[in-house]
Amino acid sequence: MGFKGLSSKWLQGRSSQGWQSLICSRVVNLRVGKLTERVLEQYRGKDVRHLHDCFCRLSCIAPQRSGVTLPDRLKLTAVGRHPRDPSVSTRLERHLQETSISSGSWLDTAMRGMPSGMSFKTIFMLCPWMLSLAGPVLPHAFSADPTRESRQTQLEHALSGIFAALPKTAEGTVRSTTAQYALHRLFARLYGWQLYGHSLSGSIPVNTADSAMLLTFGAKMSSNVTQWLHARLSDGGLSITDLATLAAIIEEMVHEEADMRLAAAFRALQMSKQRPLSRNESTSALEAYMASFVMGVELGDLGSESMLELVQEVPEQYPTWPATQEFLQDIQAEMFQNSSSLSFTDLSRVVAAVDEKYGRWQSHECGALKAELLQNEEHPRTGRVRLSDFYSMALKGGQWQFSESSSYLRQIGALDETDPQILRVVVPNYILGLSNCIAASSYYMVCCINECDAHLTRLEEALQSHQATPEAILLALNHTVAPSLQRRLSDIAAHHSGLVPLHGRLFAQWLHHLYPHECPYPHMSGTTSPIRPEVFEEESGQPAEASEEEMIQHVEGAPWRAAPTHEEGMCSHMWSMEEELIDPAAQGLTRLLKEPQSQAVGAQRLAAVLAALCIFSAFGSTFAKEGSGRRWHVSSNSEQPERSAVYSV
Repeated sequence: MGFKGLSSKWLQGRSSQGWQSLICSRVVNLRVGKLTERVLEQYRGKDVRHLHDCFCRLSCIAPQRSGVTLPDRLKLTAVGRHPRDPSVSTRLERHLQETSISSGSWLDTAMRGMPSGMSFKTIFMLCPWMLSLAGPVLPHAFSADPTRESRQTQLEHALSGIFAALPKTAEGTVRSTTAQYALHRLFARLYGWQLYGHSLSGSIPVNTADSAMLLTFGAKMSSNVTQWLHARLSDGGLSITDLATLAAIIEEMVHEEADMRLAAAFRALQMSKQRPLSRNESTSALEAYMASFVMGVELGDLGSESMLELVQEVPEQYPTWPATQEFLQDIQAEMFQNSSSLSFTDLSRVVAAVDEKYGRWQSHECGALKAELLQNEEHPRTGRVRLSDFYSMALKGGQWQFSESSSYLRQIGALDETDPQILRVVVPNYILGLSNCIAASSYYMVCCINECDAHLTRLEEALQSHQATPEAILLALNHTVAPSLQRRLSDIAAHHSGLVPLHGRLFAQWLHHLYPHECPYPHMSGTTSPIRPEVFEEESGQPAEASEEEMIQHVEGAPWRAAPTHEEGMCSHMWSMEEELIDPAAQGLTRLLKEPQSQAVGAQRLAAVLAALCIFSAFGSTFAKEGSGRRWHVSSNSEQPERSAVYSV
């Protein structure tokens, strides 16, 4: 079926008004400028009134952004009635260029396929078909809001460093798993949020290339946003602007949920959203909100009675509640220092600030937890605490938080079992574990901040690439690296034809050995399954918390400490040359583009890349549901020999 036949079938059964409206609702990222130039060139001086509905209705796309007023738009639609007026044609052309987003190459391909002598009628019939290829648009209200656009610009700037160093497609976009990895690091860095659908210690297997992000957020996004996201991912990936747009949407979704939680607090305390509250009333509302937040209670369970019970119970259930109350008071005073009363809108701004600042504020608790563990480190710079010492801290030191059972520690990837006689807790893996998270939202958890991200960010900023030679990496580190680790880095490069991918398991493993206190050990996907303690107990039938008898058994049966036998104090017994990349297809494509080879070799590599694209399976997620008390992680597994993985390093 040719272009004309396809477009005729597409138009069949649709009224003129109907398909014109459909065009306006579906146009996105068109490179319309070239199409306009060609049409105006070929049909200058002819009656093009049949085209004005197709082209001029593009003025519905973000008129506020392009600065085109309503009178201008009305003048533009007159091009069909005044085809010989060059000023109208020029304005139309300029308007189309201003309102279109230059990304995507499908239009160039379509235009190359058009014969130069194509009839006017055929172009008219083609117009809706070509516009339909572009997919749905974002909700107009979102794209046109100046505040949102400003926030998108800020987020795009915040993403620029990460995005520049990520593996990309030939079009310069990122696929679903890479996009999700970038968003995870963005929100973790900005707010200490751990997005659901991203595992700190392994991969996220899904069925289709775009479903990881769609499964994570799609159920709660509007249909327009979901369709837009699906279309962009299906069309090759997300640009940095797309990624910033998605980040802004996620922020709005989080803030909307916070408003719902605040409204539940108002109802429980019998406060009206329509009247101002005194400072004392405002404090009570904020504390009720925060009680449900830190206890991880789902919105559906926030009845008035349960909310009041939470306010009464939280001081006993949450040991740092007094400090949290001071945190709330400080933010309220900072934002409304001279206000004697606050409205619901004012408090909405306060809780938005609370959500954004709480993650980093509570990180001092994580620092104290880590310091306690490192006081009992088995050997310097190993990042390991013997399980017997771990339990001694609970039995003798009163550190009740160090009580997870060995089976649960194994499940979440925090147990080093290279020596079966001496089990060890891997400090960064434990700190980042789910028992140290608060399931504060249906979109994210507040977990300990991954300190390894700062090391990786510095390397990305210095290297400005997703891969580099060992020499370039060592130079960028700007500090002494043990000879054994230099050899390990060379081994990784040899595994990848001379370049070290920065976003894969092997480099994450290297960072763990270089920074054993900050960087988690990256297990192969499928070998661990981070889940909440209560889920673990339900699924395995084993306790997530060790009994006193189990703790005593490990403490009394522990052998004497011996001098380290592993190479240069490093935990080399855990080293393995198993690789996983966040986007192996893009990795191979980049190498192909950057290394000119003979035609035969190039063809072989291209075939390999295409084969990888065909067999590439992406990632999905098992959602961690909100729970009470502490915060939990996301389960993941994979059985594929060639894996793509998302690492938080």
